[in-house]
Amino acid sequence: MAGYDISSITYLILFGLIVLSVISFIFIIRSLYSNSSAKSKKSDEIEKKLDKIIALLEKERNS
Repeated sequence: MAGYDISSITYLILFGLIVLSVISFIFIIRSLYSNSSAKSKKSDEIEKKLDKIIALLEKERNS
């Protein structure tokens, strides 16, 4: 460690923490996006099933 002084080590650690923070932020945003799209797909499927149930109940009531 003859060529490194305390300020260069501090800057290296700070830079590493910034890079780690950016990578973590990207992964969090990516997981939130994938979870929201999965929930949206599930809610669309539930909505279709409910529409089918309502149609069957109306058909049964009218018969």
